[in-house]
Amino acid sequence: MIPLLELFSRGNQDNHEPLIEESRSKTIFFDVLLYLNVPILYGLIFYFFYVIQHHQVSHFELMGLCFNVGLVIGTIGINVAHELGHCANKGEQLLSKTLLLSALYMHFFIKHNRGHHKHVATYEDSCYQ
Repeated sequence: MIPLLELFSRGNQDNHEPLIEESRSKTIFFDVLLYLNVPILYGLIFYFFYVIQHHQVSHFELMGLCFNVGLVIGTIGINVAHELGHCANKGEQLLSKTLLLSALYMHFFIKHNRGHHKHVATYEDSCYQ
């Protein structure tokens, strides 16, 4: 719904002053929100396994659970990992790899940062192939 609403709303073209932008970029609040995705994601995965182990669910419920967990792994496990993978801090890179592990896609960290960003918009770009 939000993308549709954005088509009809007037966008804000204002930018922050450079000093305000620099001070906001040092705010740890947004970093903590990214870090919290690791326990949230793995908590959901373990809860998923708990439910299918200890509760009797129908085939449709199981399909719905699998679809939803897969959706969360795809959004949190890959998108947030992508953001954390661009950080220079080794701890944040470890969190990125931890999130990618849930999608069994840890090679994305190397492929994206050392392949795509090195050869972006060329025939050697791993995303081109």
